[in-house]
Amino acid sequence: VLEENNACLICEEQIPRFICTTFQTFVCQHCADVHREHGHQISDILHSEWTTESFDLVASGGNKKAAQQWFAFWNQDDFPRPTKAEPERIKDFVRKAFVVKCWQKQPKRTSRKSCVEVTAPAEAASVVAVGPDTGFTVGFFEA
Repeated sequence: VLEENNACLICEEQIPRFICTTFQTFVCQHCADVHREHGHQISDILHSEWTTESFDLVASGGNKKAAQQWFAFWNQDDFPRPTKAEPERIKDFVRKAFVVKCWQKQPKRTSRKSCVEVTAPAEAASVVAVGPDTGFTVGFFEA
């Protein structure tokens, strides 16, 4: 196990016993229970039967990689990391990070412009909307 996985991703309790396989993260008992409340899959590190496929999936993740994805825009000063002694804050943190996805790294866009064409009945006009990231322009054309 890599050193980064020796603490719970959420509350930083040492030597987590569970893996949230939904996000390939190492978590403690309490944080695992909170993840379960949201329907996330949890496996006990010691008591689960690991297939090569499931081991490879977990090995491709880990707490460092997950933090880069799910906590990319998280600010410790605005929303401090909860401790094990703060169960309600843990629930809120998990909800914000993995359900609402408040701090998630956004995928890169492949195109800077979008184009949408909506056509109304023949007696109406066609509308074409084209815009860069900063806004859009609407053009009306006779049908």
